[in-house]
Amino acid sequence: MVYCLPGNFVQTFLLIQDPPRGLLEMTLADVQTYLNTAGTKSTTTSFKRFVRFLSETGRMDYEQSEPLREFLQHVRD
Repeated sequence: MVYCLPGNFVQTFLLIQDPPRGLLEMTLADVQTYLNTAGTKSTTTSFKRFVRFLSETGRMDYEQSEPLREFLQHVRD
């Protein structure tokens, strides 16, 4: 299964950081800000699936993924 997050998220929130961050370093604040400005149902669903994938495959620590998963569970589409 392929999880596609918008390139705009990477360009708008992660790559402009100093220093730039990758997807595995995204924070809850990054996701909240992005979804508040550009969130759609499909974007929210993509984030939910992507974070679940990262967590379940051990690519993202529980301490990092759990706040993201909790937030995404309660996002209104």
